[in-house]
Amino acid sequence: MIGAYAYGAVATGGDAEAMRVDMYAPGVGTMANFHSTLFNFVPGGVTISPLLDRSSDHGAGGFTTYHDLACRAKRKIRAGEELFGAVPLGAVPRHIDASSKGAYQKVDALATALVGMQNDDGSGMNENTFVNVMASFRSNIVSKRNDAASLEKLLPHDFAEAVRISEVGSARAALDDRRLEWLQKNGKCLDNIREGISTIPQAGRGAFAARSLAAGAVITPVPLMHLLREFFDVTFPAGAPPGTAAGNKKQLLLNYCFGHSQSGWLFCPTTSAVLINHGGEGGSNAELRWGDGTPGSSGEEFDLTEFLERIEHYNSTQLSFDVVATQEIAEGEEILLDYGGEWEAAWKKHANDWNGGDNDGYESGPAMDSRVDKLSIGADAYPHHSLFCLRKPFSDDSIHDVVEKYSSIIDYSEKSQLLLKLYKDNKFRWWWPCVVKEVHNDNDTLYTVEILEKFPKNLNNTRKLVTTMTHFPRHLIRFVDRPYTSDIHLATGFRHPIAIPDRLFPVHWRDDYRTAQKIVTDTWQEPAVHSRANITDAEHETELRGVKCGLYIAPSTIEGAGNGVYTAVDLPREGMPIGPKLPLNAVHRQQTSTLRQTWVNYEWSTATFGMDFEGLYDMWTSVMSAGLGMMTNFHPGLVNAIATTPMHQAVLDKYKDVGAGAFSDYHSNCFETTEAVLAGDEIFISYGEGWLKTRDYLSHVPLWNNYDTADALVASLLVLRNDTRGGDAPLEALYATIRNNFIEHRRTATVLAKISKVSNLEAVAAAGGTAATTSARRSTEWLEEHGYCIDHIYVKNSTIPQAGKGGFVRRLIRRGGLILPVQLLHVRGGRDVFRRRTDLPDPNATVLDDKQVYYNYMYSHPDSSVLFMPANAGIVLNHGSARGTTAGAEDRRPNAALRWSTTDRKTQYFLGKAPEDLLSEEYASVVVDVVATRDLAVDEEVLIDYGEEWEAAWNEHVRTWVPPPPTGGRGADGIPRFVSSQAVYAMNQQKFDPWHWVWSDDHFTVCEEDVGESKYDTMHLEDL
Repeated sequence: MIGAYAYGAVATGGDAEAMRVDMYAPGVGTMANFHSTLFNFVPGGVTISPLLDRSSDHGAGGFTTYHDLACRAKRKIRAGEELFGAVPLGAVPRHIDASSKGAYQKVDALATALVGMQNDDGSGMNENTFVNVMASFRSNIVSKRNDAASLEKLLPHDFAEAVRISEVGSARAALDDRRLEWLQKNGKCLDNIREGISTIPQAGRGAFAARSLAAGAVITPVPLMHLLREFFDVTFPAGAPPGTAAGNKKQLLLNYCFGHSQSGWLFCPTTSAVLINHGGEGGSNAELRWGDGTPGSSGEEFDLTEFLERIEHYNSTQLSFDVVATQEIAEGEEILLDYGGEWEAAWKKHANDWNGGDNDGYESGPAMDSRVDKLSIGADAYPHHSLFCLRKPFSDDSIHDVVEKYSSIIDYSEKSQLLLKLYKDNKFRWWWPCVVKEVHNDNDTLYTVEILEKFPKNLNNTRKLVTTMTHFPRHLIRFVDRPYTSDIHLATGFRHPIAIPDRLFPVHWRDDYRTAQKIVTDTWQEPAVHSRANITDAEHETELRGVKCGLYIAPSTIEGAGNGVYTAVDLPREGMPIGPKLPLNAVHRQQTSTLRQTWVNYEWSTATFGMDFEGLYDMWTSVMSAGLGMMTNFHPGLVNAIATTPMHQAVLDKYKDVGAGAFSDYHSNCFETTEAVLAGDEIFISYGEGWLKTRDYLSHVPLWNNYDTADALVASLLVLRNDTRGGDAPLEALYATIRNNFIEHRRTATVLAKISKVSNLEAVAAAGGTAATTSARRSTEWLEEHGYCIDHIYVKNSTIPQAGKGGFVRRLIRRGGLILPVQLLHVRGGRDVFRRRTDLPDPNATVLDDKQVYYNYMYSHPDSSVLFMPANAGIVLNHGSARGTTAGAEDRRPNAALRWSTTDRKTQYFLGKAPEDLLSEEYASVVVDVVATRDLAVDEEVLIDYGEEWEAAWNEHVRTWVPPPPTGGRGADGIPRFVSSQAVYAMNQQKFDPWHWVWSDDHFTVCEEDVGESKYDTMHLEDL
């Protein structure tokens, strides 16, 4: 923003202060608007005077050495006429709709020509004719120009307006001079202050009343530039002189700006208010107030940062103070504000800590000019200073490869007399860097000097020689501080903004202020970033192998939910896999069946895992996701894991492999973290809130919006407590009133039921929300005592031929050790439940195709109709024969066995009951343990004996297996199509290459709904 208010340093004498520098000059030059043709004043010179000695004054470097900036009228200015400045070269315009000088000139010429179009009788153009001509001109000529918008707003709309433009110009035609009465009613006086040396020691210059001011009078308005604090950090460009970085790290402008310790914004005055010094709590005679019309001045609440960011592109002031007299102030009396206790403490500390300055023989430039009569030769003759030479007005950087003799005679005949009046006496505009090369022997007040470029054109900032001049007078050469060496760069210079009082600074503008909603969204609901957020999956696996257990099943933190799953190690980032990657299974049941199955509490929709096309139209198809999908609880307020899409890959070919079709082709499925999850946290997944809404017995369980509502209430009460600080009892009474009289929703009431004291509110804040208070983080010791490890097993391709995936141990398991507790979900209806077909005559037929593939994953006994679904990695344990007679795997013997859990109380209870008692349960109720029958080495596959009946069935299947006939139809060549699931998978790997396609009756194509041009550019569906 400051680019719209700063001046070029050359015009104000500051161009030698740094390698890149602008000058900020509050007052008329800063407040006046820019106009490309109506500018009526220009800035003049300034005075440079340090006032203090850096070797003895601790105030040195705390205020600017540049003062008395004058502005000169470019022409006669009438009372009531607005002041306009010229747009400085390279400046950021404050008004993006400002028309160019050329646009005004074009419209002026057009208006003059139109008015000159008179009839024979001397009358002007007919109004209708004028309107029609201008309408055609706008649509056919102006609208086609690049500057159409700029011209359109200047063009006359009627003949009278054209006449006015021809008389005063289009720039002024739309402007009216203001009468004194209007200015007194609508404006504020800017010249109640004059500059002078402050009465405050070490303060430099101050503001003095130019006339008597009554108590309550507005001394000066203070329109404010808004700048972020980081703007005031000093950065030194490449190529800066050695030692530069030892200077002050804050811009001097910081001392002139207002700010609040709890805000990242600073507000810099654009008027003479910058002169007002600190008078302290008892010595001030003025105070700050918000100016009329300033956003927020009337008490309405709005977000300061959001407001300033929204209007920042306007590059103009939006906020304003008034400096108001708190008592009668006499003419000539110094005007003083209270800068605040924080500023005063900082100033006192600065004064006490200051131990004198090391000036290394430094004198200011003006002091050197007064003391040094005879100049030394060379560019490095003076360690703290360089030299500037005064050239003739209107000189430039044009290089003259000549040596010329200085002459005081100036020919102004070709120069504008106006420019001469404005600029010939400007103290800085015509000064150029120079080097003394020779002292003339006949007169030591004359020198040969080399004039260097004022504006270097190369990147390394070196200045080329412009011209050499002889007989150059001493009085036209002045000393200038070298870059970064003047008082304003002193490392010991005081830096601190002026405090905006708490009474004035809206509390909702403070950085430490949080609305209830911000507390919830920014603090409670925003996931924390873990210090190890860049961990890889491979590094995580290494960590798992180094701990006793990484994942436990143990009593859930949700009351009445049974067991839950806990991580025993940190999961530091989003997207980390949790637990083994297991197969998914489609489960089909007839839509006409009235038998309610227990798995409805565990099943997932096929769309969740991309298995939409596995079922027939007359069958209801769902998905069983063993592992987290069946073992993990749902907490609507604390979901920290999400299902991933499994890999769909047929590893066997039905025309070649005897094991094809015996296990699921959907594998490597797991759940991943949605945020960082810490050791001891329970894992929660989402079943979808509809799962809770459709179960009446869970109508009290809170949903996400219920926790959000409760969070907003708690946060509001905490904000109110911080603002009022009226004690706990009134706040608790208010909370009870709201909870008991205004909370109607049962689920929200459940959340708030355990909150009654302020300490409960504080506990919510400490936990990060009401949901977080419902789930305690468990220690490793607690998990070991109350839970069972469920991640000893990981999954990869089995070592058993034709078996698909298998379970392998990632840690050493000793003989008798528990490898995995397998929760079992009972199936109602016996073995016929998993029949796929209804067209077979014998309901007990053993045709493989009649049974769903999930049947192969069931646990059961040959003489029982009760089937059990394993809820975890128990589904990937393969067969090892104790007899050594399994076809194709004769050498693979079991190393583990199944045993009923002796520690699970429900299991022991149901083992003594009839099957009907167990089948009446709605959830998994028994556990079978997989126990090592010998020591298992790391990465060894776990094998159990499926039993003689299973082995005999498998051997018979292998003996009698023949490849199925092709069912894919015949191609154009008449050859039958042998298209297996494995072949379809291979086609999908080359889906954009038609040479890999084989059309058949055994497969079809599907498209994602979100496939569009954004993904495939211009490829159309028929191209696919």
